[in-house]
Amino acid sequence: MSTLYLQFFPLVTIIIRSIDRPTLNEALNSVADQTYLHIEVIVVNAKGGNHPDLGTSCGRFPLHLINQEGGSIGRSAAANAGLEAAQGDLLGFLDDDDLLRPDHVKCL
Repeated sequence: MSTLYLQFFPLVTIIIRSIDRPTLNEALNSVADQTYLHIEVIVVNAKGGNHPDLGTSCGRFPLHLINQEGGSIGRSAAANAGLEAAQGDLLGFLDDDDLLRPDHVKCL
């Protein structure tokens, strides 16, 4: 990705609150398919305990799993944990049973 692109297009953090539903992979795939090119993905383990490993990328975007092996946390606490970990200039939230259209971030 060119430096010029990064200069004009802010980093967008997509925060996914996860209780490890079977639909999590579909949610991650919908983020990976975004046409906007400057995204980071934060998955917050809201169920507590040991969340299955997700790797370090969501398609071409970096992925970070937080609250691994931590306690169960509610939606608001999971959102706050994601906000604390976010590096983006702009933020979006997604639950692990939701999907984004491929141009969602670009259109926003």
